[in-house]
Amino acid sequence: MTELQNFVHSPLAKALAWTLVHSLWQGLAIAAVLYVVLSGLRDSRTRYGAACLSLLAAVAAFGITLAKLMPARLDGGATVPLGIPAVPGSAGSLEVPLLPESLPLLAWLAPLWIAGVLGYYVLSTVSWLATRQMLRRGVCQPDEMWMARLVELRESLSVTAPVRLLESALVQTPAVLGWLRPVVLFPVGLMTALPAGQIEAILLHELAHVLRRDYLANLLQTLAEGLFFYHPAVWWISSTVRTERENCCDDLVIAARGDRLEYARALATLEQSRWPVNTVPAATGGNLMQRISRLLNPAQKSRTLSPALPAAILALSTALTVLAWQTRPAPSTVPPPPPAKVLAAQNQTPAPAPPTSPTQRFNRELPPPPAPPAPPA
Repeated sequence: MTELQNFVHSPLAKALAWTLVHSLWQGLAIAAVLYVVLSGLRDSRTRYGAACLSLLAAVAAFGITLAKLMPARLDGGATVPLGIPAVPGSAGSLEVPLLPESLPLLAWLAPLWIAGVLGYYVLSTVSWLATRQMLRRGVCQPDEMWMARLVELRESLSVTAPVRLLESALVQTPAVLGWLRPVVLFPVGLMTALPAGQIEAILLHELAHVLRRDYLANLLQTLAEGLFFYHPAVWWISSTVRTERENCCDDLVIAARGDRLEYARALATLEQSRWPVNTVPAATGGNLMQRISRLLNPAQKSRTLSPALPAAILALSTALTVLAWQTRPAPSTVPPPPPAKVLAAQNQTPAPAPPTSPTQRFNRELPPPPAPPAPPA
């Protein structure tokens, strides 16, 4: 407990706490810019690139802010500049003294954030390990016809990585696992329940994920989500990344087959059995109904508004309230200083007498000489 208290009151914890506060308005600003940009874009690849850059900008802003707020020396007397405008009537930029009694509320943000990040990464690791187990348990080889058809589809998309196809009793929807040696998993019985054209469209979608290396991009995205597990605006950005990623794969399928209606029917068939976690790219990722509507109405404008934005505004308002409460000047109990004239008179002391020489001291002690006699008349 003592080590935790020492960390809470350390300059590093205070710098990290203020970084978290600033990340609220930074993430909201980046999300607002992305929303405006997406409103004028239709191409899925351009929209996906803009969303990825926004997520990267949020991570970069967090790192730059933390670097600027880090104290030059990690002792108790260090101060962390906030880099925000000074309070009227003060000179220079506002600084937060890193003392144990300073900012008692914000000081605990750092350990809570670290605990949240670690917890998120632990859960993500458990989910990833669970998906890897799907490659070893409950799997079987599909019909040789589909193995040969997968090779043909892979060559049509110019996918160079060797891709395997397995049927699994543990998955509910088609998904692709792995990056260096990717594996496409199909639920057992799905290949016999769907028409051949729909199965080929789904296989093309999974191969599109392999071609775009979305599995690796999804892992990096998970790392960014862990840093901002508390931020609704950044989660909206991340959700936009996933939505546009699926749209990019859908466009690749349409470019390869050209049959929008058949592919939309394949997605509608998979609507009721969706992947429960977001650890792997799947054909049912994103908002499935919006994807189907986009396939059937290509000219329709994509929706970018999310309920997370009002929540982000609420989070920003809370952050600004905390910021204003923490930075307000405390009422002073010290009496006001006396006027300058009184203070100058009190501090004024008589000037010391100049030093005297021994001759001057001797002359002062001798009596004055007698007056000369008057001249005779």
